[in-house]
Amino acid sequence: MIEARYLASEGMVARFYDDKARSHGSAAFDAGRDYMIPWLQRGGVGPGKKVLDAGCGPGHWVRCAVDLGAEVVGLDISSEMVRLASKLVPESKFFVESMDRVPFGDDYFDIVISCGSMEHSTDIARSRNELYRVCKDRSGFILPMPFDGCWKYLEDEELPNMERFGDAEDWRNLLLTPQVRLVEEWIVAGPHPDYCAVMQKAEG
Repeated sequence: MIEARYLASEGMVARFYDDKARSHGSAAFDAGRDYMIPWLQRGGVGPGKKVLDAGCGPGHWVRCAVDLGAEVVGLDISSEMVRLASKLVPESKFFVESMDRVPFGDDYFDIVISCGSMEHSTDIARSRNELYRVCKDRSGFILPMPFDGCWKYLEDEELPNMERFGDAEDWRNLLLTPQVRLVEEWIVAGPHPDYCAVMQKAEG
C-alpha cells in the first residue's frame, strides 16, 4: 500500500538535493555505467532517440544515454544538481523544473527515464500523467523506483517524503493507466531494493 505520511513541499525537496550536491558532489550519485547502460538499452535508448531524464540529478543517466547516441534533455527541481549535470554533459540541455511541469509540448519525446525520482513528487499521479503527456504514441518509459526500505532510508536522510512504498505491486498499480502497458519489470535486490519497469504508451 502506498500511503500518505508526510508532505514534502517542492521547496524542501529542492533544498535537500541542493545541499547534497554541494556537500557530496556528483560522484556520490553515480550508480556506475555497468549498472545504467544495460537498463537504458533494455528500454530502447539508442541513436536518434529523443529522451527526457525527469529528475536527472547530477546527470549520470544523461551521460550514459548520450553516449548511446540519444538526444537527451535533463530536468531536475534542484538547481545545484542541474549545475553538476551541465558540467558532466555540456552537450545536453537542462531545466530547473518540477516533473509536474515539463516545459515541452505533447508527444515530444521517444523515451522518458525517471530513476529514483518520482517518489519525491508531491503528487505522483500528476507527475506520471505529465511524463506520459510529453511522450509520443508507442514511446517507452524506464522507471526504476525504490520500495522496500525506502521509507527508512528517507527518514535517515532527514527528507520528509509524502509517500510510503509497500512493494512492487504498489508501483505497478500506480504507473499503469489505460494508455500505458507494461513491457518488462524486474527487481534489483539490495539494502533499498528497486522496482524497475519498462512501459510503453499505446497508440492514440
